[in-house]
Amino acid sequence: MLLLKSCPKCKGDVVEERDHYGSYRQCLQCGCLRDMQTLAKPQPVSRRRERREFLAAAS
Repeated sequence: MLLLKSCPKCKGDVVEERDHYGSYRQCLQCGCLRDMQTLAKPQPVSRRRERREFLAAAS
């Protein structure tokens, strides 16, 4: 996919591509490369909450 004037560095044209490492966007003018996050980052679980859930499951 071609995204016109979307480069955050130079405002050039960006192409969206995919390889065996995942999806990325690369500027055609300056070469700026940005990985695209496909998965949501896991939210940290507090130790106290984790322990309560463990004890509740063990009961």
